[in-house]
Amino acid sequence: MKLVLSYDASHLTSDYLEQALNKSAVNTSFNISTTQYFSQDRVKKVFNAAQKSGSLSADFNGAQLDSSELGNAVKSAGTKVSISVNTAQSTPISTLLNALELAGDTKTFSAEFNGAQLTGDNLEKAISAAGNKSSISLNTAQNLSSSHLEKVLSVAGSSKNISLDFNGAQLDPQETIEAVKKAGEKTSISVNTAQSLSKQTLLDLLKAAANSKILSADFNGAQLTISTFTEALKAAGSKTALSINTAQSISKSNLLNLASLAGTTKTLAMEFNGSQTNVADLIDVIKKSGTKTSIRVNTAQNLNSDDLVDVINAAGSSKNLSLTFDGSRLTGNNLQRAVSAAGSKTTVIVTNAYRTPINVILNIVDTAG
Repeated sequence: MKLVLSYDASHLTSDYLEQALNKSAVNTSFNISTTQYFSQDRVKKVFNAAQKSGSLSADFNGAQLDSSELGNAVKSAGTKVSISVNTAQSTPISTLLNALELAGDTKTFSAEFNGAQLTGDNLEKAISAAGNKSSISLNTAQNLSSSHLEKVLSVAGSSKNISLDFNGAQLDPQETIEAVKKAGEKTSISVNTAQSLSKQTLLDLLKAAANSKILSADFNGAQLTISTFTEALKAAGSKTALSINTAQSISKSNLLNLASLAGTTKTLAMEFNGSQTNVADLIDVIKKSGTKTSIRVNTAQNLNSDDLVDVINAAGSSKNLSLTFDGSRLTGNNLQRAVSAAGSKTTVIVTNAYRTPINVILNIVDTAG
């Protein structure tokens, strides 16, 4: 099994994170948000401690960075550490380029820009400077003009790792289809709120991606047309991933049909709300899912303890299952039971881990290994 603990650095005044890191082994990974709240000395200590864990991801807010802070963090990062910067459009470009240079081809680094707030050609500069293990992402990509979008894809070529995310309710269909066609082999394109796309646009996007382009599309289960999604799943190529959030809004029969259709060849993810899901239906869907289908349950802390174990047992060691617990809303020993019962392909995620009692954290870290 895999255990993932997520911390908000702005709320970490004790050494609870360090205690968990020192207890961890390869099956436990850590995510830190607002890392800019840590002193540079603490960042270095945390990064050093992370080398015995599975991995550590440290995210910085690009609008709040000190000029030397990011560079020093990159220098301190070992092989288990990845560094990311959100709102990168707010980071001085010199600071960002310095971090990319320090990352080179050996450090894992990423920066995310907002497509509605870009300045000059800073995005293109960042893409050009990115090394083999660095990636540049752009959200709200639908805000770029077709010429700007084409330029970004040209700069990325086939050697840079970039990702472009479009809002399905706001994108220009033809521009997005052209972007998919022109995308390089390391460029990934994603569409959120994909249920807002017309059936024809959706199928045209999938056709453009075929088996050579990296494409993903996320649908709201309460708003999608099941027949359209079924056609999309049939048309999806080998590098296309489709996902459904609020999957509990879809009937059991339709969910089982989708799982059957995905089989072992289509990449499909279905996310359920743990407080709104019929557990028996969820178990049946898990049992039906193939090797490339992932079942995700958020608010897993709201599941009855015995039901939770039944869900995990249904996944066994062959099904891809992830369970997300809010560490500030745990009841009883649900989390501990989940970690103990989890199979080899089950991931347990704890958000707000800084609000989980430290004895519970150390217990599950020890169990996970």
